[in-house]
Amino acid sequence: MDAFPRLLVATEFPPNASGGGPAVVRQMLKEWPAERLFWWSCLPETDSRFGRAVAAHRVKPIPPRLYPHFRLCRLKSWLLDRLWVPAAARSLRKALRELRPDAVWVIPHIWSIPPIGRVLSGGEFRFHISIHDYVDINSGIARLGAGRAARMARTVERLYRAADTRDVICESMQSDMRRRTGCDGAIVHAGIEPEDLAYLERKESVPVAEIRIAYAGTIIVEKEFALFVQALEAIRPQLPRPVFLDFFGSHRYAGRPWFNASWMREHGNLPERELLDRLRQCTWGFSPMS
Repeated sequence: MDAFPRLLVATEFPPNASGGGPAVVRQMLKEWPAERLFWWSCLPETDSRFGRAVAAHRVKPIPPRLYPHFRLCRLKSWLLDRLWVPAAARSLRKALRELRPDAVWVIPHIWSIPPIGRVLSGGEFRFHISIHDYVDINSGIARLGAGRAARMARTVERLYRAADTRDVICESMQSDMRRRTGCDGAIVHAGIEPEDLAYLERKESVPVAEIRIAYAGTIIVEKEFALFVQALEAIRPQLPRPVFLDFFGSHRYAGRPWFNASWMREHGNLPERELLDRLRQCTWGFSPMS
């Protein structure tokens, strides 16, 4: 047990949040004993379907009606900056003082960035930082505004410089963060588990009655995704088997102009074991880039 320090994770999402980012974090903490794991987040836990238990979870919740999604984003962001961020910083500082972790793992994600920056940028606490995404991408700018997204990005850079250790998810991000901050970091990304390799060794090729293409998570580049759908729609009648597009995740796309319910199916947000089983039933996966 002593091999596992008392670890506090500080980020926006709770331990059992849905989505790719939280799934990667849970994978990396797979063997971590719950009694040595603590959590601070901006969003509360809504269910525990993914099974990640922790010793204590401290939350400074963002009021749901104030969280910037699609409507009044600039106004809501301004209110959060002025009213919620100072209180969230106090909440994080209190959690650090009371829980007394041996190590702090920072995953700067959207609205966790301002309060974490206020508490940890000054060097008072030692911590490790993992950069899984950029806040100043197009979707972030649309929700936060270009100025606020840029300020959050600069806060992440300050945290990256202040951290004792750092990691990113790919070589291009590694070189970009080195250019921005002058600091180097390791590359750590989701890996293949032994059980996945064992499954591939056992798997036998069998004929299928239909071609099932899986898409898991949020569609980040929707314009490119729509072009893929358009191309697939054009060739479907020529293919020897029916083609279906299966969506997995919390987002709903049935209202999009490109969505065709005759060959597209939404499965919702599934527990990880069930999601893995469903994905294994599909023929291919699809992940568009831009």
